[in-house]
Parts: sequence; C-alpha cells; structure tokens
Amino acid sequence: MKTRSSDSKNTTPVLLFVGNSTNWASPTLTHLPRLALWQKSALVLAQLWLFEQTWMLSLCRSLLSGSIRARLMGKCMGADTMPTPLCCWGLPSCLVNGSINLRWNFVTSLYLVLKGTVRLLFQPAEEGGLGAREMIKVGALGDAEVIFGMHIDHETPTGSIASRSGPFLAAVCSFEARIEGKGGDAAEPHTNADPILAASFSILALQQLISRELDPLDSQVLSVTTVKGGTTLNLTPSHVVLRGSLRSLTTEGLKQLRKRVKEVIEGQAAVHRCNAYFDRTEDYLLPAVVNDEVMHQHVMRVGKLVLGPENILIANKVMASEDFAFYQEVIPGVMFSIGIRNELVGSVHSPHSPHFFLDEDVLPIGAALHTALAEIYLDEHQNPTLP
Repeated sequence: MKTRSSDSKNTTPVLLFVGNSTNWASPTLTHLPRLALWQKSALVLAQLWLFEQTWMLSLCRSLLSGSIRARLMGKCMGADTMPTPLCCWGLPSCLVNGSINLRWNFVTSLYLVLKGTVRLLFQPAEEGGLGAREMIKVGALGDAEVIFGMHIDHETPTGSIASRSGPFLAAVCSFEARIEGKGGDAAEPHTNADPILAASFSILALQQLISRELDPLDSQVLSVTTVKGGTTLNLTPSHVVLRGSLRSLTTEGLKQLRKRVKEVIEGQAAVHRCNAYFDRTEDYLLPAVVNDEVMHQHVMRVGKLVLGPENILIANKVMASEDFAFYQEVIPGVMFSIGIRNELVGSVHSPHSPHFFLDEDVLPIGAALHTALAEIYLDEHQNPTLP
C-alpha cells in the first residue's frame, strides 16, 4: 500500500473524498437503522449552510475553474458548542480542516466527532480534461493519507454499491497519425504514392497487436475511429489522417501498446513509399485506476454496516477511464460504484445518454456512505498520543 511519510507527532489522520459535481437534497431517512444514523451525520454537515455563517472571500489560487474560494466559519446550534472553522467552499476544492465537534437536535440528539481532517475535492475537468493532475499540482491533496471516490452506475440497483481491489478502470490515450504520400491522377497510379493503401494496411496490421502480441489473459482495446483522406473520385489524395484510442488495464501495457502503434503505422507507410507523422499527444495519457486492497476492504466493510451485506457487490472491470487514477499514483485510494438503477422512475440510462435521469434516492445514501467511511476510518487510524 502506498504511504506518505508523516510527522510522528501528528495525531490526526487526513483523508480525501473526490467528486466532480455537487448536488444538495434534503434526504429522507429510510427504514434501515444503520443507514439512517449516517444519513443524520451527513445531514449535519449540509444543514450548517443554512444557519449562522461568516464568509471570507479570497481569490482562488488555481484558475482551473475561474471561481472564487470562500472560507466558511460555521457556528454549531448547540448550547455547549463554540464556533468551529468548518470548511473552504467553492470550486475547484472544498476543504474541511481540523477536528469537528458538532451537536445537533433532530428527533433525537446526535453527537458527531470526526477525529482528524477531511478534505473534499470538487474537481473540474474530469476524465479527458486531466483535472486531477492539475489539482495535484496546486497542492489540493495536502497531507492526506488516503482518498475515496464514488461514481454512479446505472446498471447497479439504487441502494447497492460495487467495488473491487486491483485494476478497475483502464488506462487510456489517443493517437493521430498523418500518412503523407504523393497525390496524382488515379489513371496513373504508378506515378503516385497512395496514402489510402498505406492507411488500409496499417489498420489491418494494428489489429494483430492485440491478437498476436498481447497475453490472452490481459485486456487491451485498440480502436481506429476516424479515417480522413481524399475529396474527389479520380484523384489519389496526398495524405490520410488516422485517429483512434488505446486502452489497457495497466498503465505500462498502454505505454507499450502506444509504442507499437507508432512503429506499425510508420512501417506500413514506408512499405508503401509514404511517410507517417504523429501528433504530439505524449502528454495525454490517463493512468489505470488500481484500487488499493486495504482501502477496498474498508469500503466493503463499511458498506455492509450501512447498507447490509446483500447490497455490497464485486464490481466488474471496465475499459472506461477516470482521472482519479492520478490521485492513486500519489496516495492509496479506492474508487467504487454506487447504484442508481430504478426502473420505476426511469433511472436506467447511462450518464452519457440524452435520456439520463437520476434516481435522487441515491443522494442520502451517498452522503451516508461518505460520512461513515470518514468517521470509521478516522476512529481506527488515530496515532497514539505522545507523552
């Protein structure tokens, strides 16, 4: 498990939660006692926004979202509580610093103590925007020990979560190759260098990288998704542009695949008396999401406490990508799925579909899980007090 060195005198662990957007709703407590308890805890944090607040605005140090960061000083609505520095709010990040000691009176009194520091990262430019990498550059991780991420899943029923240790989501990059030949009259092919022929052989040869060079037990995807060349029927074009995407469940596997794609296209271009040039996309590579085993077990254990064992599933590996992987390269972390599938309300479509509809019953469940993950982790990871 990746660890970050820390001062032995530090007695308050730090952990992170990451999200790409925020949704606030008034949760309705369910019949599940454990879930209801953590829903109340999560509601404490949300409802503080509605009461005594002091705002201190300052310009955000990062221009990722062009927003302003505000510091919120929240007062707890209890006779024996003192004003407590609660959080920094606003894109791109929300930070909760210091121990939180809150008392709240719902139907019954709830006493919530977080023995450590929790940072909430509200990150712009997810996935292809590589927003997580920029968040790291501006110091958003702070001195955090671990990180948790949650993503909705329209194939998992509302009220369930799914996680797995090890590789979970793929490493992804794209490629763009320009094959240049010699254009001319289609009636005189011997005077031309045909880039369409070179591109055609390249596409066929690329398929063999998966079928003949990859271990059958590994997973990779190579897709040529765009071919552009020529504008008329009777002329050989001067160039053809190929574009596509590459995916692998390991970051090293993706780097090797990208290297071989370049070699194959350049080789096929040369065979057909053409030249191949690649767009400079070396910097664009999303690492694989690889869940830490210890943090995965923490999610599974807490999930069973909150939702019941029957609602905790083992997630399937997916060849989609998520820039949460950049955080995992720095500190141990886990990304897991939370179900939103509810056919009764029409929550059955992918988030990328124009027909997407969210089952809002998931909101209090997600808040309860985040709260429970933080509370239990901090309770179990207190450093011994030095004499």
